[in-house]
Amino acid sequence: DVFLKSKINSKRVQYITNASSDFLWVGTDDGVYVYFTDKSGSIHEMSHYNFHFPNYTDEQSNYVYSINEINNEHLFILCKSGIIELDITKGFENASYKLLQSKGQELEFPRTLLAENILNTNYVIGTNDGIRFIDKNNELTDTKFLEGKVVRSCFKDSFGSLWLGTEN
Repeated sequence: DVFLKSKINSKRVQYITNASSDFLWVGTDDGVYVYFTDKSGSIHEMSHYNFHFPNYTDEQSNYVYSINEINNEHLFILCKSGIIELDITKGFENASYKLLQSKGQELEFPRTLLAENILNTNYVIGTNDGIRFIDKNNELTDTKFLEGKVVRSCFKDSFGSLWLGTEN
């Protein structure tokens, strides 16, 4: 029902999540759309975010693979240009964003992100070229595993084992 009533002008919906529970975040090839459903069932578009970064086309900056909630006011958005940190502490209208890592810094198309402490890092990133890690200072580490593999999903089980879903 949301998409029948929405104004999404995108050709492709890549990811949907209910980060911050009251909101529906939709990652597309045209950025991120945010919706709210009120108690009567009415759907309201809260915001549409398009991202623009030097050295990247709008298609690279706005083609969203995944949306990960860091806390109620920060999200990591994985797109072709890298990882975008979206800060909504000042509300949807005054949100700010920055590119944490770009593929120019050896991060090849991030596909999935797992917020777990593995190898003394904060995040595991599945990419088109294996897995990478972001440390506690939001810096990309030199550690690489499964180079040449496309990693689409990451999961840490209750025993601490890391599970990876790959394409090849």
